[in-house]
Amino acid sequence: MEHELTLKELTADPLILMVMRADGVAEDSLQDLMKQVAETEVSRLQLQMHQTRADEFYARLDESLAHNTKSFRRNG
Repeated sequence: MEHELTLKELTADPLILMVMRADGVAEDSLQDLMKQVAETEVSRLQLQMHQTRADEFYARLDESLAHNTKSFRRNG
């Protein structure tokens, strides 16, 4: 398979449909679950990205303050 299945392709696959029917899973339930998982994953990744950016910002700020303090001590 060259690409991941979309939700539409997944629910159109005859084998998947047979398994869903055997397990008593409705297509709407699967779609709702997949949407919830996607939203949770997007939120997690956004939080991780914000945390990484904040960590990088404060690391640069610390370096800048340390450099400025050394310069001030030499000149002061």
